[in-house]
Amino acid sequence: SINQSINQSINQSINQSINQSINQSINQSIDRSDRLGSIDFNRVLLNRSVVYTGAICVATESVVA
Repeated sequence: SINQSINQSINQSINQSINQSINQSINQSIDRSDRLGSIDFNRVLLNRSVVYTGAICVATESVVA
C-alpha cells in the first residue's frame, strides 16, 4: 500500500539520520580521547550519545505510529 511505502521511506530516513548522529558522536569522542588520552571522557560521551539516540528512537516511534 501507499501508506506502507511512505512509512518505510520515513523510517529509512529517520534511521539514516540517527545512525549518522551516532557515528558522528562516536567519532568525535574517539577523536577527543585520542587527543586527551582519557578513557573516562570517551566513555561519558559514548554513554551520552546512547542516551540521546534512545530518546530520539522513542520520539520518532511515537511520530511514525
